Amino acid sequence: MPNNFQNVSALLAEQAQKFPTKIACVLENSSSVNFREINFKEMETATCRNVFRFKALGIKSGDRVATFVRPSLDFVPVIFALFRMGAIPVFIDPGMKLKNMINCIEESKCHAMVGIPLAFVLKKLFSTYFKNIKINICLSQNKWIPKLLRAHRLLKTNKTQLMQPSPEDSSVLEVSKDQIAAILFTSGSTGIPKGVEVSYGILWRQQKTLRESFGIEEDEIDLVVFPLFALFSAAWGITSIIPNMNPARPAKCSGKNLFNIMIKHKVTHTSGSPAIWNNVLKFALKNYKTFPKLKRVLMAGAPVSGELIRGWNSILDIGHVYTPYGATEALPLTFIRDDELLNDCLNKTSQGHGTCVGRPLENVTIKTIPISDQAIGNINETFFLPQGQIGEIIVQGEVVTRSYFGKKEANQMAKITDSESNSFWHRMGDLGYFDPQGRLWFCGRKDHRVSMESGIEIYPVQLEPLFNGIKGIRRTALVGIDNSPGSAEGNTEKNAVLVVEAPHSLQRKRISKDLLQVAASNVATQSIKHIMFVKSFPTDVRHNIKINRSELAQKAQKQLRGKP
Repeated sequence: MPNNFQNVSALLAEQAQKFPTKIACVLENSSSVNFREINFKEMETATCRNVFRFKALGIKSGDRVATFVRPSLDFVPVIFALFRMGAIPVFIDPGMKLKNMINCIEESKCHAMVGIPLAFVLKKLFSTYFKNIKINICLSQNKWIPKLLRAHRLLKTNKTQLMQPSPEDSSVLEVSKDQIAAILFTSGSTGIPKGVEVSYGILWRQQKTLRESFGIEEDEIDLVVFPLFALFSAAWGITSIIPNMNPARPAKCSGKNLFNIMIKHKVTHTSGSPAIWNNVLKFALKNYKTFPKLKRVLMAGAPVSGELIRGWNSILDIGHVYTPYGATEALPLTFIRDDELLNDCLNKTSQGHGTCVGRPLENVTIKTIPISDQAIGNINETFFLPQGQIGEIIVQGEVVTRSYFGKKEANQMAKITDSESNSFWHRMGDLGYFDPQGRLWFCGRKDHRVSMESGIEIYPVQLEPLFNGIKGIRRTALVGIDNSPGSAEGNTEKNAVLVVEAPHSLQRKRISKDLLQVAASNVATQSIKHIMFVKSFPTDVRHNIKINRSELAQKAQKQLRGKP
């Protein structure tokens, strides 16, 4: 295979040659009747035009490009054009806090920026953080918007309209598998956002692994609710449907709207946050609807509840629910299907065994090591734990990223050198163990564990299901606090607080009694004496499903300070 076939964007050209008139993308959020779909030949042509225009504007191989492109017909042609010329798109989650977003811009030291008009307003307002950006490319179907931006000195170049006819450049840069293709910033849900360097080799392996693992065929239809997955759909030659929803606020999506779009387009494949699928499930159950064509639903971003899996299993006529495990730094690592969860694992989860995420995929090695909050320079400094013992999850393989951009200390904490294999391990920051069947069970984040004075370690995700079945509550979160001011969470905490998401306050006395009875029946939870109620949990910005335990711990600290 030629080197340039490691450049995943070359697959689009291949698909355009095989299926020139096949619809590549349908835009369901467009108000324009005449601009709602694009075939593979048109997508390839748009990509080639973008390559020519970007080069003409001065973007070169290795340049970092801040990318603010909404889910649209522009998205794939813009990103694949940057891949083809070896430029590095930098993706920053649009849902993160403004302070984090502009800090990410400054840290990434981008040379160019391509995005929607609003991005250039942000650039003007916080110009200090954008000082390295010399090339500005505005995406807009409305020809008056760039003129308006220039009139208000928000845009410094007059090269703005990507969709105008222009010469094409069909060349694809030959790349090595270790060459950086993109920088993806983590959402910051479990710490400070970090730029993950994703190589061309990783992108190639990701699309290959996903397609082969799930048996995705050429006639499939993909509902894209997480924008980056549109790149895989284009590479696979399958049609992607972009719904009219805000990807930065998945929990706010309309279940009715998504259901109708999926039925209208005969969607066969989709993946996204459990928060999205919870909304769709509610609509389907309420209206006695099912999916006759849907083959698979991938739910990722946080542990998926048994209730959600059982519900979706009941509305899929021919398909299955899959729950993959991974992270921005390493994806995909494992997955498990709903039938295995229903037959064997969900009952164990409700009994406090953790969340089963399945077996390691091909070309992925997963181990557990003793929990440590210190850097580990070499794998010889630690050891692999036996089956059944909870430890820190580390991973190695072709989909595992090597480093964070400009974060030396973070790299030292997250990476472990393996001299014998001339490779490295990535520390997931998660805790878990393997069962006799070789399946990985997830028990929560390392930083969220609570170390009690008795010596018992509480792993929240493992133990919360013991309480989640009690009538009148949505879910629970175990957090650690200390009576001393200023402490919020982590392995230095001395008291465990069970925070309860219960929208109604009528039965809180009865619920508290039931919760404390459950806590007293388990050795690991006997020390829980404090219950705190909230109407809703704060969640992460990307998936709207991960519980923001730091914020909950701070609230618990304030409310319970001074109590024994």
